[in-house]
Amino acid sequence: MANYLKRAEGDIWEIPASSSPLWVRQWGYQGSAKEPYIVSKKNKVDGGTSSDGWACSCRAFTQHSPRKDCKHIINVKHQYGMGIVNPTKHAVANLDSEEAAAFAEFKRQQAQNAKQKPVSGNADLTFFQNTGRKFR
Repeated sequence: MANYLKRAEGDIWEIPASSSPLWVRQWGYQGSAKEPYIVSKKNKVDGGTSSDGWACSCRAFTQHSPRKDCKHIINVKHQYGMGIVNPTKHAVANLDSEEAAAFAEFKRQQAQNAKQKPVSGNADLTFFQNTGRKFR
């Protein structure tokens, strides 16, 4: 029985180039799962990577499209100083800055519309014939 190295949750380590495919840098990331996740940085972009060539083996990355950086990719980028780390992606459901601005504008419009009463011409609308009629 081999003596395996125990890693703590959140540990990140670089996988040697001899164990990685050609033209790919890889890191191990010990999450809460039993097996570590593999984070990869490719030199080319394809359907299995994010827009800047990153990939992760976690479910949050592999089961969603379009591919966006998961928390494991963001942590690797931060620890190794690779690329721009956008904290909005980690904080709010993987939203990037552009999507967060669009969502904020949508919420502002919703708040503004909630203050307005619906009108038809010059008269206020009364929904469901609400004229004060009593039912027997």
